[in-house]
Amino acid sequence: MGMIRIMAGGTAGKTLALLFFFLFGASPALAAAPVLLTLESADPGKPRVSATIKAEGGLTTSPTQGQPREKWSLKPGEALASDTRPADRLVELYQASGNQATLLCAVQVRYFQNKDGEWQPHYVMVDEPLVTRVGEKWLPVTALRGNAALVVITNATLPNAEGFYLAIEFGLSIGTTPIDYWQVK
Repeated sequence: MGMIRIMAGGTAGKTLALLFFFLFGASPALAAAPVLLTLESADPGKPRVSATIKAEGGLTTSPTQGQPREKWSLKPGEALASDTRPADRLVELYQASGNQATLLCAVQVRYFQNKDGEWQPHYVMVDEPLVTRVGEKWLPVTALRGNAALVVITNATLPNAEGFYLAIEFGLSIGTTPIDYWQVK
């Protein structure tokens, strides 16, 4: 009953209610999901496309949907200040295939400390396609069904000691492809 009287009272009640809102009601806005990476492409003769991928779960439609490219780049996301290493994340990249989405590859995100003591995301490709021998060639099973599969990393830099890159540039072995969706896990 005392709390109701304070809240219903004049200026003091309004000030207390406003303070309560800012302390507890606005906290989700302060804890926005960090940016894991920026997906972009700048193929010659085509406009630059870019998408920011945040640490938010669920299947997300890419703003680059339906825009096939020869090469894609994964640029560094936000460095985080923390006493402990942030948890690893997995970003799955998909291509639309009719009414379905076909997994192209997955990118594991792991944080490493930078020179400023912040945790900077680094990336490694997780590409484990099924292959079959056709004549003299090994081909990914998904390529036989008309979907791109093998990912080719074209970086000019080396990974760190654990195999993670600060940025990755990659293309697909059988031509251009769009990245239509992603899912963060």
